[in-house]
Amino acid sequence: MKNILAIILILTVLFSCSKESTDDTDVLTYKGKWSLVKITGSFSSTVTEGLDMEWQEDYMLNYDGTFTKTRTTKDTILMATGTYRLLDESEFMNTDNSVKYLETTFDTNSTLLANCYSQSLTEYLYFANDLKLRNTYNACDGLGLEYAKE
Repeated sequence: MKNILAIILILTVLFSCSKESTDDTDVLTYKGKWSLVKITGSFSSTVTEGLDMEWQEDYMLNYDGTFTKTRTTKDTILMATGTYRLLDESEFMNTDNSVKYLETTFDTNSTLLANCYSQSLTEYLYFANDLKLRNTYNACDGLGLEYAKE
């Protein structure tokens, strides 16, 4: 009986000391392909998903810190490239929040760029609690774009 209690005590100590990550982006591995799964209207509460969307779009986040954004419609394929980096919200806002953002900087101005500032080549997306990547363009009445990792 003493041996069983000793084993239980040792196992309890071992498992209670293991480090658990609570940062979803650690588990998520954000590099790779992210496909547009939902578009939310800017003024109305319209939601379009999947093949019902006017276009299909994806981000390819490469391991070297570059990205390609591709939009496919019935008639055209548009592509834009640039660089990205992962940020904590506290790096660009005066907050203690630990929300992870993806800052994408486009090489040139593009119709694929969805941000609140017409002269900026930077777009911000954030990792939501449901492990989706969402843009911030809807904060200034733009479309809400939601991406899921493939």
